[in-house]
Amino acid sequence: MTSDLYQHEYNNNNHYNHNRLSRFLASINYSDPRYVKPKDIDKNIREGIIRINKSDWVWTVFSCSGHKNKPYHPYLVFIVDNKYKGLLLENIYNSFSTNVHSTSFPLCGGRTFEIHTGYNDDNFTMITLHFTNYKKSRLKEYQSVLNNLLMNIPLSP
Repeated sequence: MTSDLYQHEYNNNNHYNHNRLSRFLASINYSDPRYVKPKDIDKNIREGIIRINKSDWVWTVFSCSGHKNKPYHPYLVFIVDNKYKGLLLENIYNSFSTNVHSTSFPLCGGRTFEIHTGYNDDNFTMITLHFTNYKKSRLKEYQSVLNNLLMNIPLSP
């Protein structure tokens, strides 16, 4: 939950943030995810991608929900306002089941994923999330995690 002071600061900077996003996208020569056509989005995660791209602090620029007949791992590539990277990482962590009772040290089980940082400037960072140890038999589970993440990230920090 955000404080009233923080929310006031956020509301005042919202329009400015969208202008900075446009400049960031121009610097990487990429189209604006806020205007992507629904038909161009992977149908298994379409609703969540459309939702996130309406946010004020995080957007997706590439995504794939995985495929049964192709070796493509599910992934999401975000552009996130640098002030809110921690919030995105918290939401990623919370989208995975934390009901893991393994004590096989040093890795204690659960679902594994990787996060990669990409191009960044003073305002934004690109972050990639993808599943490791990809198994086609668990594709529905991976898609469920992606949808859980996309549908639960707050549209305003």
